[in-house]
Amino acid sequence: MDGLNKIETLVKKNDNINKMDNKKTYPNKTCDKCNLTIDYTNWSAHLKSGRHGKKDIDQTIVPFRFNRTYKGIPINQEKEKKYNYIKLMKNDIKKYVKKKSKKDDLYVNFCAFEYSENTKTVKYNLHKIPIVGNIFIIDQGNDQFGNGNPYISKLLKSPTWLELCKIANDLIITTGDYTHHYLDDIKIVEDLGIIKMCEFSMGS
Repeated sequence: MDGLNKIETLVKKNDNINKMDNKKTYPNKTCDKCNLTIDYTNWSAHLKSGRHGKKDIDQTIVPFRFNRTYKGIPINQEKEKKYNYIKLMKNDIKKYVKKKSKKDDLYVNFCAFEYSENTKTVKYNLHKIPIVGNIFIIDQGNDQFGNGNPYISKLLKSPTWLELCKIANDLIITTGDYTHHYLDDIKIVEDLGIIKMCEFSMGS
């Protein structure tokens, strides 16, 4: 009996040793973004967490186990996503229009984009001034697509694209032409010296 008990004890010890040897152990990894030390078993969950996602993507630690991906998106695509400002510009335009005219809805869609030569992505250009100097924005109106009412803006002094988006929104409401709501460009139709008469290029 004593011999059997000793054998059972040895078997249990060997079994426990085998379990310890077979148990996968992962080294801890420090996330430079969040300044946290995390073991590899929880690394994937950490990358998907809100705390990690709110940090700057440029500092993302990319473990080799995840095939150079972040949240399932290739790193180069994620960087392009960061520098795509279309959504940001749309939100800024909406806030500006609401601030300047609280009763008006947003109808204009800004499309006068600039593109980065290196990344081929859209640049934030609402602060840019397309035409320097004193200008008026005019529109003859359109009976086919709107109510036929003409539009003329107040005198604008070197307006930015953000300011022009507000003017374009006013123009849409005044003329009733909700079909042509894409602001593609602005052009000078008559140069009077100190004042330039301009029109928008509006697409549908």
